[in-house]
Amino acid sequence: GFLTNHNKWMRMVSLFASLMSVEEARLLKNCTKLFPVHKQSILQALQEPDVSDKSKKGGVDAPIAEMIELLNGSENYATTSSCSGRVSVFVAKPTETKSSGEWLFITHDAIESAAQVWDSLQDLERFPSGTVISFKFEPFVIHVMCKTLEAARQLHHITGESGFRNSGITVGKKKITLAIRNTILLDVPIAVDGKLLVTQEYLNFLVSLANEKFQDNQTRIDRLTRSLHKLFES
Repeated sequence: GFLTNHNKWMRMVSLFASLMSVEEARLLKNCTKLFPVHKQSILQALQEPDVSDKSKKGGVDAPIAEMIELLNGSENYATTSSCSGRVSVFVAKPTETKSSGEWLFITHDAIESAAQVWDSLQDLERFPSGTVISFKFEPFVIHVMCKTLEAARQLHHITGESGFRNSGITVGKKKITLAIRNTILLDVPIAVDGKLLVTQEYLNFLVSLANEKFQDNQTRIDRLTRSLHKLFES
């Protein structure tokens, strides 16, 4: 009857859950075992310039250098990739993949003059039909490999309190990764088919807005760095 079938179903669910628990435990144990090898490779790579870096800026960004040093100095963490935040004018070409687009302007610091951005928007007619050019602010993001799930959860809690509430933990076959990020993005199309969609006055407004986001971004970075000092000193 119904109860018999229900009981069978519940036993199957319970068995599946226990098998999943065993598999998860094995996975986490493997991640912890491989952590030292991965970390050694990461630390070695940090000592070498990244010639494959396509963002026009290799190495560690100055605003997050202290944070990265703190994390990599801990026995439980290693940073795998990071960006302190950037403003760019990005060309998304219609016949190519997104990753093979082109930067007309990019900086990892606040913009001193909107004229820098405006000057990058000359000769737009050279781009093919369907090309979309956007003004972007992309905030701080860092991926941290964690030795254990508990270490990942502890760091995740701290990042949330520091204003990075869009962070998340991923458990893979070989590593546990915490992506620390937030949502103070800005992505505005400003030209299409070689023609500007905005005035210089509006572009000035976007630059001002991006600089405000840079300030907010740095405040969160500083807050998280202070929290890490407290964590590792305790």
